[in-house]
Amino acid sequence: MVAAAAASKAARDRKKDKGGDDEGHHKKKEDHADEPEVIPSWQYNGPYTGWRKYQPAARWLYGHIFVQVGVAGLIVFNFLCNIVQAQIDPAGTDFEDEFGVFEWFFNIAFIIELALNMYSSWVAEFWRGPNASWNVFDFSVVVIGWMFQLQLPLPGPLKLLRMMRAFRVFRLFKRIASLRKILSSLANAVPGVMNAFLIQLIVMCIYAIIAVDVFGDYGEGFVMTNELDVVIELKTGRDQEYGFEYFGDFGKSLFTMFQVLTGESWSEVVCRPLFHSNNPTTSVGAAFFFVSFMILNGIVLINVVIAVLLEKMVDDPSSNDDEEANPLEETVENTKVQAEELTKRLEHLTQISAGMQKQLADVDTIKEQLAKFLSHNGIKVAPRQPYVAPLPPYSPPSPALTATAQPTTPDDPNGFQVPNAPSQPPQPLPTMLDLNESTPA
Repeated sequence: MVAAAAASKAARDRKKDKGGDDEGHHKKKEDHADEPEVIPSWQYNGPYTGWRKYQPAARWLYGHIFVQVGVAGLIVFNFLCNIVQAQIDPAGTDFEDEFGVFEWFFNIAFIIELALNMYSSWVAEFWRGPNASWNVFDFSVVVIGWMFQLQLPLPGPLKLLRMMRAFRVFRLFKRIASLRKILSSLANAVPGVMNAFLIQLIVMCIYAIIAVDVFGDYGEGFVMTNELDVVIELKTGRDQEYGFEYFGDFGKSLFTMFQVLTGESWSEVVCRPLFHSNNPTTSVGAAFFFVSFMILNGIVLINVVIAVLLEKMVDDPSSNDDEEANPLEETVENTKVQAEELTKRLEHLTQISAGMQKQLADVDTIKEQLAKFLSHNGIKVAPRQPYVAPLPPYSPPSPALTATAQPTTPDDPNGFQVPNAPSQPPQPLPTMLDLNESTPA
């Protein structure tokens, strides 16, 4: 399990590294925040008229937590009924009427749930939306259940579809996020795991071919000679020769190697008759053959499969179709990020303001010390005159503008009159420094 632990640790480290790039991820979100939202082609946005009038209410009802929990409870109850029926009435003849009532109840309940789901998300969202695969599975299970409930005539192989009743419990995965995440992780791990299984199969085929050549004729005549040079009977439980039953051809040999890989009585049934041969080459070679196979295929390659599986399950995939984006959670997350950025900016501004206040205090101190020094030495410094910006050249208003401002009628109810234009330009108002200078000491 060392390889599996190492893969799990490496996946956690990569996840931690991805977490360190949250700032860049949030910046990328801000860059794309102003882009127009792309509406999926399967999403229907109205108008809700005619037969679609109650679709929003049906979607709300179907997505309500009470409805989802109730349907999940029905699925679990149906699964328990199937278990009880398989235990106390496997032939389906002793309690046919009692379990028939339960079948009617579950089929009616499930078709009502399916109809509500189809109406609330008809038509493109049901077949092409984010939950399309689960909707197709629900539709297939419910339709097959009603085919057997109505006792429709089916050909021989299609009668095996009755076993689909046991798969109704898989509908529970649609409503529980943790179970749905496990299935999604397994689906993401399939390519890597299949590559590891292919390597295992190749190694098993190599060992199976070698076993056919070396052990295929062992135990001919239903006898063998043990290490004490005693000829004893060697017959399998099916009254066949040892070499023919276990290593007679490639198929038998491959299945025997798979039995060895599972650990099911391989040492006593498969390896011991070869290990206790009077031929040292056969004895030592058999021991080395099976031990090396178990180390290579049963320990090393099995851990490779587990490591690949754990890597895909621990690693956070970049896109997960089963996890739907929650707009409320995204809004809250963006708000938190913006609040943190504003807090950092306020702290930065506070530090700058404190530094400026400290510098101003130092300037005031220097000014006081300089004033005392100049006063001590009898030096008088004339106060600095404030700078006054020159006014633009004055031009009296034109007669046309004055005439326009006159009231149109002599008896204006508001009494509006245009004041006469001043003959001199207005003088600037005195500043506080001018007032201080004009005041006698």
